[in-house]
Amino acid sequence: ALAIAVDDDVEQVEGHGSESRFVNTGFFQTALSGTNSAKIGVAFDNKGTVNAKEGVLEFYKTAESSGTNVWKAEGGTVRFTEGSFAFSGGELVGNIAIVNASATAAGVAASAAQLTMGGGSFSVLSGVMPVQSFSLDGNSSTLDGPGTLSVLKTLTWESSTVAGNLIVAPTASATITGEAYLEAHKFINEGTTTLPSGDLTFRKGASVENVGTFNANS
Repeated sequence: ALAIAVDDDVEQVEGHGSESRFVNTGFFQTALSGTNSAKIGVAFDNKGTVNAKEGVLEFYKTAESSGTNVWKAEGGTVRFTEGSFAFSGGELVGNIAIVNASATAAGVAASAAQLTMGGGSFSVLSGVMPVQSFSLDGNSSTLDGPGTLSVLKTLTWESSTVAGNLIVAPTASATITGEAYLEAHKFINEGTTTLPSGDLTFRKGASVENVGTFNANS
């Protein structure tokens, strides 16, 4: 098992060459002050627990997970930036951010995760993946994949593309602003969705099923 605590902003784990790899089967955690960050610049295989107890723990190459694994932001943020990331099984917990990166998820439990996208794509590969909250921010953010993302509490959809099935649960509220696109998939509103301004544009046979409350305001 492996237990590493990164306490200072200047400490980094970096690799050189395609064969470099960090394999975690234990606990990898950060305890940083404020918004300080630890940057992980090596391919990272998580088969244990990763925890951002404070500050920002940023992965900017590639990361994969398998088996009983946890990506957790106990008091900070786990951020995946400008790389390719694959989550298989395990859990996402707390503040998880995807920034200009490509990420996929299969069989992941994320009902306690606040998932934020600031560019890039997030693909649900199979089944239904519940998340506590989900935020799409910016024209380069895309939700896609053959699976379904179900939002349990809060959805923020701003000037982004949804090209995967998306559910607003009965317990959830959603806000759609800017230039929002729904492409080739289904948006199911079981809670409360508000379109206060901007446009919602349908593409390639997309559909909305509203069984909750849909507020089209201006």
